[in-house]
Amino acid sequence: AGAAMPAEQGQIGRALTVPLMSGRGRERRDNSSFAREVAHRGYLPNLRPLLASWRWSPQLDRLPAYERAKPLLFGVSTPPMEPSKAAQLSQLPLAALSKAAVAGPTGIWGMVFTMCSATLGAGALSLPYAVSQMGLVPGVVLLVATAAATYHSISLLIAAMEATRLHSYEELTVHAFGQRMGVLVEVSIITFCFGTCVAYTVAAGDILEPMLRTHAVQALASSLPVCGWLLTSKRRVLCLLWAVVMLPLSLAENLSAFEASSTFGVVSLIYLVLSVAGHAAYECVTEPEETVGEVQLIIVGPSSLSALAILLFAFTCQVNVPSMYAELENRDPETMRVISRRSALLCLACYALIGCAGYANFPEHVHANVLSNYRLDEPHSRMMAPSFLAILLTVLMSYPLNIFPCRYAIGVIVQRSLAAWKGEDPPSPPASPPGGEGFGSAYAPMPARRRVVLTLIIAGLSLLIALFVPGINIVFQLMGGTASAFVCFILPAAFAWHYNLPEVRSRTGKLACAALFIVGIVVSVLSTSVTVSEMF
Repeated sequence: AGAAMPAEQGQIGRALTVPLMSGRGRERRDNSSFAREVAHRGYLPNLRPLLASWRWSPQLDRLPAYERAKPLLFGVSTPPMEPSKAAQLSQLPLAALSKAAVAGPTGIWGMVFTMCSATLGAGALSLPYAVSQMGLVPGVVLLVATAAATYHSISLLIAAMEATRLHSYEELTVHAFGQRMGVLVEVSIITFCFGTCVAYTVAAGDILEPMLRTHAVQALASSLPVCGWLLTSKRRVLCLLWAVVMLPLSLAENLSAFEASSTFGVVSLIYLVLSVAGHAAYECVTEPEETVGEVQLIIVGPSSLSALAILLFAFTCQVNVPSMYAELENRDPETMRVISRRSALLCLACYALIGCAGYANFPEHVHANVLSNYRLDEPHSRMMAPSFLAILLTVLMSYPLNIFPCRYAIGVIVQRSLAAWKGEDPPSPPASPPGGEGFGSAYAPMPARRRVVLTLIIAGLSLLIALFVPGINIVFQLMGGTASAFVCFILPAAFAWHYNLPEVRSRTGKLACAALFIVGIVVSVLSTSVTVSEMF
């Protein structure tokens, strides 16, 4: 058990094996429920490749014949690996590679909706601002280019997964570039999740601000002194909402109650897009000189670079792609490309509509959050009221889903640090994914006191930062220019070059991959530099 594989096999696929069985044997889990759970609810950290010791195992022979017969690296053989390199290879549970892992009723359009739910999010709120910083023509062109880059990065990621039979960003990174790079990727993803928590908190405050300006709220504040003290300050109301709603939801150990949040979020965002487009159409017809007459086709300036990072943030979904791919009933790269292509086109349509309509409606001054531009007391703006409520509820339900991966990752680090401090052997992360009872159901339960303390620290920091951030666009620009660019665009291109995938063997493929890699780095450096300089 655990002996090195014979060198003459010399194939990566033979090295990617399952954990060694215990004496009682390991229960085979149906991974399809786990895949659906992660795909619909968000990112689940896979820390095992980063913290555990990996070893060879001959149990790949137990896989079905159709799995063993799959072409490896599309027919490209790789030289035998040294034992030191082999020690870094991840081990997957048998269910993650077996036919049971991909069985399920989910069809192509169901997966398209799932990918759209992972893509469409709060980033849409700042797209009108991004277009206003670039101009109408560059805004549309760059939206199309970002959608194309998203599709290409997903195609490269799926090809790398097929070549290595690995099923997460962490496993791919550790296998290709070692555990140190894997830690960097994990830190980037967790930072992205925390940044999203900050963005959701800022968005909640921005949504509350127009609601506090309505005549009804102002009348209530005037009649009741206590309400007047509270309702005259957006920060006070936001702190109250955080303490009463957002924090208690984040303290939940089992997040199964949030299963419908993605569906509700997509429906809410589509209604927001249609409402913004309808309001813009009304304004452009009644007041054309003050709306479309003021639209600038091309704007050149440093702000255009920082606004480009908002587009990267808006199209971020690649981290959820591995779990979605595992959920396919008939797992096939071409099917996944069809799904990602349709999803990218649908998201592009929504983003282009809200970006262009929001900019045309308020060309002189577009707030970082498009909802901050509306006055709910105006008769033709009342159609926006349901959007405010729906987006606010979406933010409140999505906030805990981004707290969880941060809390889980920090909890594992704390647990291992405490074990090392006590001189005990650090526990390894679980080899099997969670079951169907909700997030974290298969993991060792975190002590309640530690869960509360970590949640208070993470959520409290997100609130503190949100109270002093100049605008939600700053969060999107920083996250889009750093974590999104690195993990979702630069890294898939690096995987393709490292494994010499068929997608990079032709001249066109090489140019496309090089463009994804180089442009990702350039946009990351320039946009982040401009954003930081604008803050100080």
